[in-house]
Amino acid sequence: AHYYSELAEKLIGEIKEVFNAMGATQIGTPCAENICERLVMVDSIERLGIDRHFQKEITEQLDYVFRYWKKCDKDLNTTVLGLRILRLHRYEVSS
Repeated sequence: AHYYSELAEKLIGEIKEVFNAMGATQIGTPCAENICERLVMVDSIERLGIDRHFQKEITEQLDYVFRYWKKCDKDLNTTVLGLRILRLHRYEVSS
């Protein structure tokens, strides 16, 4: 059991590093790919059911997406995913 706890903590740390690396890409002009990448990451974490470990990181990513939502041209997939996730987290976005 101790081994699995250590492994879980290690993997959680690695995922947090991925989130931190995404945060570092905020410099420059946001683009649709950047927004889509963030939404897919949040969606994946939530679908795996491990989002409780990453609430701070998820909030940071969604704040970024919401801030630049209207400034970026998005494809249909990104738009649908963004609307679903942002609304799920109580951000006010219109289609």
